[in-house]
Amino acid sequence: MIPSKTGKCVTASAQAMTIALLLIGLGAGLWWEREPVLQGLTDLWIISDPVTHGDAVVVLGGGLEYRPFIAADLYKTGLVTKILVSRTRNPTHTELNQRALLRLGVPEPSIEVFGMANSTTEKEARALMNAFVLFRPLALAIAPTHRK
Repeated sequence: MIPSKTGKCVTASAQAMTIALLLIGLGAGLWWEREPVLQGLTDLWIISDPVTHGDAVVVLGGGLEYRPFIAADLYKTGLVTKILVSRTRNPTHTELNQRALLRLGVPEPSIEVFGMANSTTEKEARALMNAFVLFRPLALAIAPTHRK
């Protein structure tokens, strides 16, 4: 038994229970607010380099809701002169990316498609490396949450 400030004795098991409840409460609070906590922690690890001029921007498969828009923005601001679109296993996806870029004001000669039925990011990277070794440096249109 450990004497407390009030003169009453507190058992070690009562202290352990208090600490356990505090830890459970802290864990529950972190779980409840896990998204903003994790996003805040990732901000500590991100090193953001300023975007500079590149030869081309790459639009990989997926991310139809943001990748063509990011690529078109980079093109319109003059940071790239060419947009490379991955030919995915789903031809509709490739066509939708191309149509979005055209509607966003990117001229057709500035859009090139690479690869044959790319189904993974690794296959896209290999196809890109084989098809466009002359483009240096390349920018990559990614999700807004992937960049700062």
